[in-house]
Amino acid sequence: MSGGAIEYISEEYEVSRDSSVLKTSIKNNIKCIFKGTMNNSYKISFSWEFDWNELGNQGVFEITGHISIKSSKNAFAPVKIDVKLTEDNRTITKHLGGCYTHYFVTYEYSLTPHLVPPEEPPYDVIFAPSDKNDVILVVDGKKLHVNKAR
Repeated sequence: MSGGAIEYISEEYEVSRDSSVLKTSIKNNIKCIFKGTMNNSYKISFSWEFDWNELGNQGVFEITGHISIKSSKNAFAPVKIDVKLTEDNRTITKHLGGCYTHYFVTYEYSLTPHLVPPEEPPYDVIFAPSDKNDVILVVDGKKLHVNKAR
């Protein structure tokens, strides 16, 4: 998998005690379930649950980036959340607000998939001593048993 960040910008959502948000989006094989709910103290709980199994099948082992959430009516200052998604951590949560009965919010994310790093070749096995070796090279302190080419 190559390429840069995967970016998404949401539409505007209203969150109040009478209405919560549950929205699913898919962008470049990343499925995101966004939830916004308000408790009795008018605090909002936001969560983003990411399903990136298809990217995992392509060799991605983690996704990093950020989510930015803002109130379109300036009920709270924009918030940027650092994200590191792994096999064991697929949900990001944030609690905001506490003053208003309604919030109109938008969010956006920029996420970069990271491939599993290639395994370092087992030099100790590849360059092990054998009857076919006639020279020892020392490279960065490692002994490499090789055969002179003629």
